[in-house]
Amino acid sequence: MRRSLTMGVGLVVLSLVGGGCSSPPPPPPPPQPAPEPPPPKCNTLKDACTAAADTRLLVPDGVEYGFVPPKGWVYAKLPDSAVAQVDGNGAVMVASSFKRPTHARTARRVKEVKSATELVGVVPNNVEGALTLKNPRPDEYNGLPVSLWEVPSAKRGDNEGALVVLSADVGDRELLIVGFAPADDSDGTKAIMKALTTLSPKANGGNTKSVADDSEGPST
Repeated sequence: MRRSLTMGVGLVVLSLVGGGCSSPPPPPPPPQPAPEPPPPKCNTLKDACTAAADTRLLVPDGVEYGFVPPKGWVYAKLPDSAVAQVDGNGAVMVASSFKRPTHARTARRVKEVKSATELVGVVPNNVEGALTLKNPRPDEYNGLPVSLWEVPSAKRGDNEGALVVLSADVGDRELLIVGFAPADDSDGTKAIMKALTTLSPKANGGNTKSVADDSEGPST
């Protein structure tokens, strides 16, 4: 009986000693960092995609032409238009295209210009007169013949300035770009005119990054 009691006490002591020497459980692994959010799709101006030197913005609706927006401008590829702007009240460009009508072509062009300017809050004065009564200035950008008009009076927010309208035939469609810059923003005017000279077929885009569809991210 005494021997059993002694063995029992020994087991208790060993148990206590063994329990006191056991290692604590390892700490839990650190939490995994949250994955980086996907890049914005640049299909709305709210994405705030900023044009880099290699950004190329394609004109919608299958004309397969694009241009290099001014560096530092915010751009977006909307369903029916490509837009680049300094900000919500300053210089801005809108590019689009439409199927060339068999008649009343000037009236359709006027309608499309009004639609483009309305999209970005530009209010031009007498677009009909400028595009109907004035002969366009012909030019050529990278082999593409273009026609240019100026609408001398336009407004965006509190800024007054002029509107330039570019038109070009591409297949059975008419490519249209409108650009507005405040009268006191000579840099904006120069940036728009320079961007127009980069207009070229998609295949001739060089090393520029094309923003062609919703899967594209921004150039930064």
